Amino acid sequence: MVPRGKMANVTDRSTAPSFVLLTSGGIDGRRVASILHRSGILYDLVLIAHPRRKKGRRSFLSYLPIWIRDHLAGFYLLRRLRQRKFPSYPVRGKFCGRVNSRRLKNYLSDLAPDYIIMMGGGILDDETIQMATQGVLNVHPALLPWVRGVGVLLHSVARQIPLGATGHFIDPGIDTGAIIARYKLPVLADEQLGQIKKKSQRLCCAIMIDLVRQAHEGFILKGEPQTEKHDLCTTMPTEDKQRITECIKNGEAARLYTADFKGGTEKIEDGTTLLEQYANFLDDETSV
Repeated sequence: MVPRGKMANVTDRSTAPSFVLLTSGGIDGRRVASILHRSGILYDLVLIAHPRRKKGRRSFLSYLPIWIRDHLAGFYLLRRLRQRKFPSYPVRGKFCGRVNSRRLKNYLSDLAPDYIIMMGGGILDDETIQMATQGVLNVHPALLPWVRGVGVLLHSVARQIPLGATGHFIDPGIDTGAIIARYKLPVLADEQLGQIKKKSQRLCCAIMIDLVRQAHEGFILKGEPQTEKHDLCTTMPTEDKQRITECIKNGEAARLYTADFKGGTEKIEDGTTLLEQYANFLDDETSV
């Protein structure tokens, strides 16, 4: 595991590694963008559209709603009308259309980043991945390689794997990239599914911030290739969802957290310390 230091101050771009934050505009992407900015870590913000453009629709019309959302998000009046937190990004971003578009690749080629911070937006193709000289960072909301794909929280319980999150490099496969760090999600016996999901999101953000901060401070992020192969998780049938949700209500997720789980040769750390380390950032209303 890479050692941790203190939170870095603003560093000259000429000496620090360069980062591109690639996001489709989700709340976690906004949270990470805000925390990195307040931590003095410089990055370029690139906004992309998650859904592919529908056949027969013009590109501008297809992306217009997303453009409006991302550029008008900071208006105070809009926030008041919706009566919810809807923060703008702390830095000016560039909208580059859909994921893997030629426009996106050309812009990334001009930026030539050391790292791409992936915070939602779809599956990257190999050409886009190669734009980052040191790699594309991603956090998967489950323990790899045992639980990959979608709906991983419920699938973890179904497969009797502790809930957790994995920081890894992205490769052309689906959640098959080299693993940098893995953390178990601390779950209490009385926590319900909604609370667990929110805590899982916080852990994923904390892991990403920690990895970026380490790279920013000069540590080399090294990943261990995944040697085990497990089936890809797909959408779970409704009956199974209800059954697993009931198991979680009865404390199954908490039991898995405290159970002795030894997966592979790499250590799986407890996420409690990491959540506490970044609690002030994650709890700050300006970061959500």
